[in-house]
Amino acid sequence: MQKNAKEYNSKIIPNTMSLSKCIICLGSNIHPDSNIKLAVSLLASHFPDIRWGTTVVTPACGVSRPVPDYHNLAAIFSTSMPLPAIISLLKETERACGRTPDSKSTGLVPIDIDLLQYDDTVLKPEDMETAHVRQALSFIF
Repeated sequence: MQKNAKEYNSKIIPNTMSLSKCIICLGSNIHPDSNIKLAVSLLASHFPDIRWGTTVVTPACGVSRPVPDYHNLAAIFSTSMPLPAIISLLKETERACGRTPDSKSTGLVPIDIDLLQYDDTVLKPEDMETAHVRQALSFIF
């Protein structure tokens, strides 16, 4: 996992646009303490003004078999990165934390990072309405 983190941090994504506000929510239900810690560290290296809320623990929903509870955490930050670059960076962060294409189907998710809002555009309105996201967001607003 360290090799992935080193590769991740060595990539440079140029910042060429005006600042946009972003809201993210991340969740983990497998080794959540270490996976969230790694994701927070990786994201802080790209977004120095990132502000994190408090971790909210919730049971998994919509899965056919028992899986561990999710640990959810929301954050807000500003960036000059364009939307496609942020999405790419978040996906790369997921991979650096051990996320694979099979993670969701197994119900064991090392890390899931959702970009909920970019500037004034809510990208995932249905997620913004879920109880765990609203609760996680309440700690940063």
